[in-house]
Amino acid sequence: MIFPVVIICLFLLAYSWLVYPWMLSLIAWRKSAQPGGSHVPNAPISVILAAHNEENIIEQKLRNLSDTAPGVEIFIGLDGCTDRTADIVGDFAVKNPNIVVRVFDRQRGKVAVIKDLVESSSADILVFTDANTMFRQESLNKLVEHFDDPEIGAVCGRLILVGNATTEGIYWRWENRLKFLESLLDSCLGVNGAIYAIRRELFWRDIPVNTIVDDFVIGMKVREQGGRVIYEHAAVGEETLPSASDEWKRRIRIGAGDYQALGLCRKCLLPGYGKFAWMFWSHKALRWFTPHLIVIVVAASIFRAISTLRRFVEGMPVSTEGMISLIIIACSLLGLLCAAVGRFVKNRTEPRSAALRFLCLCDHFVAMQTALFIGFLRFCRGNLEGIWDRTPR
Repeated sequence: MIFPVVIICLFLLAYSWLVYPWMLSLIAWRKSAQPGGSHVPNAPISVILAAHNEENIIEQKLRNLSDTAPGVEIFIGLDGCTDRTADIVGDFAVKNPNIVVRVFDRQRGKVAVIKDLVESSSADILVFTDANTMFRQESLNKLVEHFDDPEIGAVCGRLILVGNATTEGIYWRWENRLKFLESLLDSCLGVNGAIYAIRRELFWRDIPVNTIVDDFVIGMKVREQGGRVIYEHAAVGEETLPSASDEWKRRIRIGAGDYQALGLCRKCLLPGYGKFAWMFWSHKALRWFTPHLIVIVVAASIFRAISTLRRFVEGMPVSTEGMISLIIIACSLLGLLCAAVGRFVKNRTEPRSAALRFLCLCDHFVAMQTALFIGFLRFCRGNLEGIWDRTPR
């Protein structure tokens, strides 16, 4: 009875990580890219930005918005800042009347702030971004020009991690590729919180204030209401990757938020959403349970291997299932060894050869799944909060 469970789990893992991307590419390759509009629509546009203790980066962000979005109304919510962020923003706003500042004395979290900022704005198109994200020159125009098409409810930009580790860059390029293909078929799953735009009427005003992955949930709710969410490769936002310790904390927090989002967006898993439901199941839902499936496979294999070794010692023949269990355990140990070597290499040099990059990818995968599982435990504990601490840069 144990072995069929192992086979099912292995099939689900292979399907989500290998078969689904191949199927997606096969189905979407004949689709043409989503054309952009010929010009920026006449509809009013507002940029929405929540900030907490961003004194080291906020002036650079404001100058970036002034250069890339001249004249666009910018709403900035200061969420219980205890540093010089409010002073810097206030001084900048005095010289730039298009900047509207709202100061919140008590930190309430990003979602609570952006909900208030959306209510303050009357624009038809809302562009969301983060304090540490720098737009390239034409990014805002590339985002909003798609709204000439009434079917488009949201547009997701492309996030580039500047000065990033090789493995992180490979992962992001792969994720961006999946977003592009999913956008061709129907809609991409969620949006990049660093750079995206939505129609005001499709913003989910009932989003809980303790939502952690708000960008994913907001994008999914656009699709739930019937709008398409497309990916625009030319709308680029750049961020600097934080330190390994800060990235680890962020992954755990996002991991907890993923399971929270699964409940908030469960309607999109229903068959009525067609290809979009298939993509949600394949790309997100199954992947979020990758660590659980791995644990089941390894635990069942160990249980089976103990029985196999006992039979071998007693001089009894070893079954095929027992041999496969031993192979799975050996592969698991080899994977952990590769991850450990990859961590050692990554901390000491920039991997350039294909072999070293593979080892670093092993480390990246193991770290992601471990953080995701810890995030799951935090989700099960409950009491999730939308309040965040800024990531040192």
